[in-house]
Amino acid sequence: MLRFLFDTIFMVKVAYNDAPQPWQLGFQDGGSPSFEGIVELHDQIMFYLVIILLGVGWMLGSTIRKFSVHHNQIVHKYHNHGTLIELIWTITPALVLIAIAFPSFKLLYLLDEVIDPVITVKAIGNQWFWTYEYSDYVNDTGETIEFDSYMIPETELEPGQLRLLEVDNRIILPVDTHIRFIVTARDVIHSFAVPSLGLKLDALPGRLNQTSVIINREGVFYGMCSELCGILHGFMPIVIESVSLESYLLWLSSQNSPPYSPLQKPHQFPKLGNPWGGIGTPSRGKRFYSTSSSSIDFATSSNEEPLPPLHPWFVTGLSDGESSFIISINQRGNGWTVRCSYELWLHTSDLSLLHRLQSFFQVGSVNLRKSRPMASFTVAAIDDLFSVIVPHFTNYPLQTQKRSDFLLWAKVVELVHSGSHRTESGLLEIVSLASAINRGVSDKLQTAFPNFTPYKRSLIEPCLSGLSPNWICGFTDGEGCFDIKITARGSGSYHQVECRFRLTQHIRDKVLLELFISFFGCGKVYIRSNNKAGDYTINNIPDATNILVPFFDKNPLHSSKLLDYLDFKQVVELVKSKQHLNPEGLSLIRTLKASMNNGRRAKD
Repeated sequence: MLRFLFDTIFMVKVAYNDAPQPWQLGFQDGGSPSFEGIVELHDQIMFYLVIILLGVGWMLGSTIRKFSVHHNQIVHKYHNHGTLIELIWTITPALVLIAIAFPSFKLLYLLDEVIDPVITVKAIGNQWFWTYEYSDYVNDTGETIEFDSYMIPETELEPGQLRLLEVDNRIILPVDTHIRFIVTARDVIHSFAVPSLGLKLDALPGRLNQTSVIINREGVFYGMCSELCGILHGFMPIVIESVSLESYLLWLSSQNSPPYSPLQKPHQFPKLGNPWGGIGTPSRGKRFYSTSSSSIDFATSSNEEPLPPLHPWFVTGLSDGESSFIISINQRGNGWTVRCSYELWLHTSDLSLLHRLQSFFQVGSVNLRKSRPMASFTVAAIDDLFSVIVPHFTNYPLQTQKRSDFLLWAKVVELVHSGSHRTESGLLEIVSLASAINRGVSDKLQTAFPNFTPYKRSLIEPCLSGLSPNWICGFTDGEGCFDIKITARGSGSYHQVECRFRLTQHIRDKVLLELFISFFGCGKVYIRSNNKAGDYTINNIPDATNILVPFFDKNPLHSSKLLDYLDFKQVVELVKSKQHLNPEGLSLIRTLKASMNNGRRAKD
């Protein structure tokens, strides 16, 4: 209450300490009534300790000073027994223990009491990661929301993330809700501990322990495994993110959860529409991945029509433009871990497209980057990569040189899926494959594996038959740009308006850029001055009117670039009708230009 009054009067925003700090002597800030009770009991006991310390210290000092042999040689001969003082030093500790015992018993009872929980989360300790299961949410096939949570290696941390504490999948929970944790282990003894919430519970194989908590504020709370469990014991962090009830429900909908939550009865559940149509599309397998939901912007129209599924060639075209095939090799103790993933990053304005991509593949997760307005669709489970991602890009092959990365990456996925990465020869082959993908391997890996032989990338020869309209749309959503250039002519007496459509690629895909000329039957390829990239460009009104606009009218885009295209199309019509030659028309074109691309994102 005092903190609330202080914040209200002085308009101070409190920055809570929910993670360990260097040279920290005190407690972390409490995030639950349980922890606040623990801190209060600590303060009460500390009061008695200080009083006892001062009293005993004073008596000891006085005895040493007054009854020293240097002051009186025979004073000790006259002191035998003191009934009063013996009663005092017997009764006083008993009273202190009673004063400590009552609040202690009360707190112990409240910590062990599991009030009728609204949400149950099962935490399973593994060597050396955690598995979480939301047992209340079961779909028609009996599958629950379940995911693994690994520590993010130091080499993959983003700015602002905490070393040795950040994980790839957090526990998402609502505030002011009774939550029960059931804790167990699959192999050895672990301990589930989150200091700010007052949680510490042993995870024992073959036994279920339970505790409850109410989180009373939004925030991110960090914990660790607190029982020595093996060589990587120090690399099992726990991260709990508490959000509002509304954000939690939205997170549930993004996890392909059941059509209703135990937080509300079915007839009370709000009809949450979303840009990709409906809540809770079924997922492949029993593995779901968490989505940071506090910043997700969902549509709220209850009568929104479901969008059609994405075309496979569109997905491939979008991946040609924006995806990455990643191999992460990190040392843990005396061994090495290999993590494969498929990632596709877009601006947060295209969050709905990422969810449609997740719905297309029926695997993976959508995550927001907190430091930048970016979001990603990520698939990291090796079974999903092997059975879903690799077959898709085998049946619908990439058209850029990125296909070389995919072919090498797919071999690594196959090796990891078969368990070959656990052998010395298999790990050496993975390092050799990784050395030819993206930016290669780090100096640390080169030092650790001096005998690896780098694979040679194969050169992809694109063909015109691979450029389907759906692929072009996907590639345009990833790499395309519609923009307007206004140039003053005749000393400013009139203005030239240029409507440009561009597809940009690395110079190694120059052949692909030239194939666009054959596909559209117009346009030119311009190589940039640094000779590292090229642009396929259509920049004249007849080609835009007769070829470009009819193509994208028939094959619409799916990202926010659709809005840029519609503005582009309107400018093309204005220029075609010569309205850019009058002030009103030119002013309208300037307004449309200002709202396109970065201008639209800045406004959003």
